[in-house]
Amino acid sequence: MARCQDLIPAKLSDSFYVQPMIGKLNPDSREATVIGAGFAGLLIAFRLQRRGFRVTLHEAQSRAGGLISTRRLQWGIAESAAHSFQASLAVIELCKELEVELVPLNPKNRSKYILKNGKFRKFPLNIAELLTLLWKISRQSPPLTEENPSLETWALHYLTQPALDYLINPFLRGVFACKPSEISIQAAFPQLLFEKERTILSGLQNLRRRRPASPMMAPQEGMESLIQKLSGYLEKKLGDRYLKNSRIERLPESGNVIICTPAPVAAALLNRSSPELSELLDQVQYSPLISITIFLEKSQLGNPREGVGVLVPEKENRGFLGVLFNSSAFPSRVVNQEKIVSLTMMMGGSDNPSILEMPDQELLQNVESELKALFDLRGRPVHCEIHRWPNAIPQYGPHLQRVWEKAQSSWCSRAGNILFGNYTGQVSLRGMIESTMTLDT
Repeated sequence: MARCQDLIPAKLSDSFYVQPMIGKLNPDSREATVIGAGFAGLLIAFRLQRRGFRVTLHEAQSRAGGLISTRRLQWGIAESAAHSFQASLAVIELCKELEVELVPLNPKNRSKYILKNGKFRKFPLNIAELLTLLWKISRQSPPLTEENPSLETWALHYLTQPALDYLINPFLRGVFACKPSEISIQAAFPQLLFEKERTILSGLQNLRRRRPASPMMAPQEGMESLIQKLSGYLEKKLGDRYLKNSRIERLPESGNVIICTPAPVAAALLNRSSPELSELLDQVQYSPLISITIFLEKSQLGNPREGVGVLVPEKENRGFLGVLFNSSAFPSRVVNQEKIVSLTMMMGGSDNPSILEMPDQELLQNVESELKALFDLRGRPVHCEIHRWPNAIPQYGPHLQRVWEKAQSSWCSRAGNILFGNYTGQVSLRGMIESTMTLDT
């Protein structure tokens, strides 16, 4: 899902920690049933087929890809979800295998902004706030006594209130569409629990050395080209074992069974075989999102901006989470770079779920109002493409950890039973790609 993740400093978001899918393959079977042909299902079916498994893939809908789709309009590309990813070695290798051409971020437009007091800031803390933060992270802090702290608790303990408000908060709203108080540090960022580091500063420096930042890149033909390549490969290799419009009512009892559906669908599938896990899965909370791709004429912007985009802290009290500068970051997103600008505005999140019920006309009025404030918009957008996602991003809080624990001790404890999706430990496409590089048996 488009989470404005590309606006986050890579040294924070490009974690070396990769939690694998929940469960292990059965070493005594070369049969595999994959349920769900979203990105996770296509990816693991591809990996298993390449390793010699006889894969059967079921998808309840008529198309694969889940949230990811790309529309080619007369003005340019409109993505329904993410428009790029951090291209780690695993991502680059997969795209090479699939012959998906990647284009890098425009080297002239790498600026990332955070909104503060209505102004675009490359770094939102003033000198006094920055010096206080540097002083605090360079000193040895006592360990947290709370067993499973939220990211808010962690930030207030090790950082400062301004850092929480204008660095951590917009980061979380951009990636997870929720608040730091709703995120468990152990679930989402266990690498930040520095047990052997003298200071937070030394811990962050070691993190950066252990996992160099990956560049931002995007498929030349849009994100759906990755889905199309995966799906096309599997259609060719699996033949009649690639089943669309195929809704599974009961799980197979032999071989390897990999559930790659959203948590509520997985809950229904596991209702008979693992009722306690099913109940927990059914209670997984998702943050809702609306993504609006906006095409404008350059002449309409009295205050144009170049760069990757802008994130919006909660304290700014604005009606959106962030804006991606699509055509600035990747020029191929529009058909006429000289005349047309493409933006994606993200709205909703855990603190504003009611926006999903807002009629299109009212929603677009809000968009125009925000664009006038941000970019001095003159006139109306050329076109707006709206995508509504009631269940966009799972909330990585304590409940999700209980799901993982129950899965590991119940249904997934049997070799060959696996859960895999954006709620099993990796919310990003990059993270899911990396977690399938080595499949445990």
